[in-house]
Amino acid sequence: MDSKTFMDGIALGQVTPGPIVITAAFVGYLLQGFGGSLVAMISIFTPSFFNIDHYRSLL
Repeated sequence: MDSKTFMDGIALGQVTPGPIVITAAFVGYLLQGFGGSLVAMISIFTPSFFNIDHYRSLL
């Protein structure tokens, strides 16, 4: 992926809600297509869910 394409993805992410998820999905899509975008989005969200579940049990 060249720097112009990467910057286009960053710009797209900045004008939409959830810039980190949008950028991850964009890069995943460019690298592996639709499946890559799904894996990227799941990879972004999963650690947060585990942290929430872990800390909820401590309260």
